[in-house]
Amino acid sequence: MTRKKKLQDQGNFWDQSRLSGLRANNRRRGIQNTTIDQARPTLEVAQNETITRGPTNQLIILGEDKPGVPSSGYAGQGATQASRIDLIAGLASSFPGGVPSSNTMLSPNFAIDASRIYISQQADPDHYMGLAGSNVKARSMIGLKSDTIRLHAREGLKIVTGKSRLDGRHDEKNSNGGDIDGVQPIEIIPGNYSHDEKYVCLNLLDVSKQAIAVRKKVQGVVRGEDLSQMLDELLEVLIQILQKVEDNTTNMSLLAKAFGSHFHDSAPGFGAPTTPSSIGIVGGAITKIQNFISIQQAANVRSQIDNIRENFMTPRGSTPFLSKHVKGI
Repeated sequence: MTRKKKLQDQGNFWDQSRLSGLRANNRRRGIQNTTIDQARPTLEVAQNETITRGPTNQLIILGEDKPGVPSSGYAGQGATQASRIDLIAGLASSFPGGVPSSNTMLSPNFAIDASRIYISQQADPDHYMGLAGSNVKARSMIGLKSDTIRLHAREGLKIVTGKSRLDGRHDEKNSNGGDIDGVQPIEIIPGNYSHDEKYVCLNLLDVSKQAIAVRKKVQGVVRGEDLSQMLDELLEVLIQILQKVEDNTTNMSLLAKAFGSHFHDSAPGFGAPTTPSSIGIVGGAITKIQNFISIQQAANVRSQIDNIRENFMTPRGSTPFLSKHVKGI
């Protein structure tokens, strides 16, 4: 449940003489962006940090990698090449019982600070921020955390992983000077939960049968055009099967008609005209039906379906409709 803070209507404090009176009585109310008296904790400062503090509860910290208390992060281990810039608005904003006063000393904390931008030369971003999914370690990071984050581009937005392409070169290293291997994923995880989950699997041919199966929570994002192509090809196979069924129905009707109009041929020697051989009609219809269910035709249909499955539904296929590198819930 979100705790709502009561807002005080200060619209009648516009009069400058009244503001002067409040200041004279040491009652700074913050009207018209003047200084306001409010609770703010005291920051626990490490020896190697330089602090720029605003008039209320905003901070810019220049130091080494330290997401929390002085013993945390790579700086807590005495590592080099771990510089950090930390921007915080609302230190301990959701501290139990409300924002503490200056009598309380606290370190930054991703869980209770209102808004934070954490820039570090070397860090474990997923561990620091308590994120599900992949667990990146010992890499440079920019971490943003707040109640809400908006990215608004008027003319386009790119989210890219991998090496940059500058002046035709493609040999960029990571922040430690190491090689960048392969393509790293983009993960979209609403709810910060990525464990596999159970679900009920129904048998459409026998609804009385149910089974509990397990599926991945974070799955590859569907690539719409490839999925559309796969469905088109699959539907074409179904149309071919439907055409065969229609042909078979026609031949079955011919077979039924042949049996229904059948009567014995005239006895030989009397010179009367005879009917066409019903055996020939029946035999021709049966031959056509047998052609419909020929082993070769069934094998061809199965081969088409296998090819669709291989090309579109496996990672090694030519056009898999599930993205290998963009995953989400």
